Amino acid sequence: VLAAACRVGITASHTQDAAMKSEERGNGKISADDEKEIDAEHLDERMELAFAYFLELEDYQKVLDTLKPIQDSSTEAEALAAVAAAFTDPEHFGEKETFQMQLEKLEREADRAEKDEKSKEALKFRRCTFQGYLLLDTRDGAKEAIRLGEKCLENEKLEEQEIKRIRSGMAASREKLEEYEAAADMYAQLLETAGEDEERLEYFGKAAALYEECGRGDMALEICIRAVEEFPQERILKLLHIRLLCQDTSIDRTVCAQTIREYLGQDPALKDSEEFQKLQKEYGIRVEGGEVWVGE
Repeated sequence: VLAAACRVGITASHTQDAAMKSEERGNGKISADDEKEIDAEHLDERMELAFAYFLELEDYQKVLDTLKPIQDSSTEAEALAAVAAAFTDPEHFGEKETFQMQLEKLEREADRAEKDEKSKEALKFRRCTFQGYLLLDTRDGAKEAIRLGEKCLENEKLEEQEIKRIRSGMAASREKLEEYEAAADMYAQLLETAGEDEERLEYFGKAAALYEECGRGDMALEICIRAVEEFPQERILKLLHIRLLCQDTSIDRTVCAQTIREYLGQDPALKDSEEFQKLQKEYGIRVEGGEVWVGE
C-alpha cells in the first residue's frame, strides 16, 4: 500500500504540473501552437492518476474527483468515471443492465488503446473492466471476468500482486459458475504465491470446500492436511480434517480414531466444542479417557 501511495503521489505531482501549464496557457504565457500538446499531457496525467487510484488504492471517490475536470471532453475519462461511480456505492449502483453497458464501453476504450499501440493503457482499462464484472456479480459477469482475466494474464508486464488479484477474481468467478473443481484448482495454485496468513487460510479453506463439493474428497483431504500442518493452532481446520476422514468410508476407522486422538491431545478443549459434538453424533465417535473409537 505504501509503495502504491508513493506511485500515486508521483503521478499526482505530474498532474499538478500539467494543470499549471494549462493555467499558464490560459494566461497567455504559452502559445496556441502548444495547446494541443498540453491538453493531451493534462489528459494523460489525469488518466494515469485515476488508474492508480482505481487499481492500486481502490479509492473510487478519488477516481471521480480526478476525472471530473476532463470527463466532459474525453470519452475514455467518461467511461472510467461511470464504472468508478458504481464502486462508491456497490450495494446500490443502479440497474445491472446499465452497468454492463458501461463496462462494455470501458472495454472498447481498451480495444482502442491497443489499436493505437498503447498496450499499458489497454491493460489498465481491461483490469478496471475486470473488476467491474466482479462487482456485477452475475453469471454473465462471471463469464466476462474469466475472459478478461485470461486476456490480462497474457501480458508479461503484470506484477505478481496484479496476477494474484486477477487469479483470485477468476477463481471466484468459476465458483459463481459452479465450476467447482476448476475454482478449487485456482485457489490451490494461489497458495503457491500467497504470503499472508489470512490469505493462505482463506485459500486453504476455499480449495478444500470446493474439492469436497465436486466429489474430489482425495484432493480436499490433501489440502486440509497441508493446512493443518501449516496452521496447527486453527481448530476449524482440525474439525474439517476429522469430518473429511470420517465421511470417507474407504478410510480405515482406526486412522480416523488415531487422528482424533492426536488432535485431542494437542487441544483437550476440542472435545467440549459444539462442532466436535456434532461430529460425534454424526459419525459415532466415542471418547473415553485417552481412547477414541469411531463408528463402533
